[in-house]
Amino acid sequence: MDIAQAVAVGIDPSLTRLALAVAGARNETAAFPARNLSGVPRLLSLRDQALAWIRQYRPRIVVMEGYSMAPKAGRLADLGELGGVLKAALWAEGYREEDATLVVVPPAQLKKFVAGRGNAEKAAVVAAVVRRWNVEVNTDDEADAYGLARIGLALLGAGEPLTAFQEEVVQKIRARSPGWLRWAWGPPGPAQQPSTDARRNQPAGVALERG
Repeated sequence: MDIAQAVAVGIDPSLTRLALAVAGARNETAAFPARNLSGVPRLLSLRDQALAWIRQYRPRIVVMEGYSMAPKAGRLADLGELGGVLKAALWAEGYREEDATLVVVPPAQLKKFVAGRGNAEKAAVVAAVVRRWNVEVNTDDEADAYGLARIGLALLGAGEPLTAFQEEVVQKIRARSPGWLRWAWGPPGPAQQPSTDARRNQPAGVALERG
């Protein structure tokens, strides 16, 4: 796919500062602090910020960072609430994991794709984003979001040639993605329907209807 026609949005779902990025035909990042909010108002505010970007750019694919196992149980529960709210909102916009229009990437795979190591420090990820893609970011959250958006472009087959470690990350994501198991020819856009060839190529027993 021509990068001029490809648009991917990355979401770093932090409770204190949601970071968003778009890559492809346009390249931008932004962070939305939420330290002064809590509970449902915070969830709704962060949801609305994410949806504003989705509706503005209408990307072919949205890539969101998965949960880290490092936070304490209470913090992980809060992150789970935010993740659920974002997934539900994206579902309503037509971005779904089973369609490969929404992809959730573990933090270690994000770090490896950007910096070459799954245990890279935040500063190394920021430096790699700036060096590799010549993008200025103001926070490490924005660097993560932009790295996620670049993963989205790679999944679409757009952007620059991948390094060996980036290709390894992309193949691992595709191997565990329910969307790529269902859509043998790659992820459709939110409004697209499976082609006749896609139906023929699907593994036996895998349904193609979209929910």
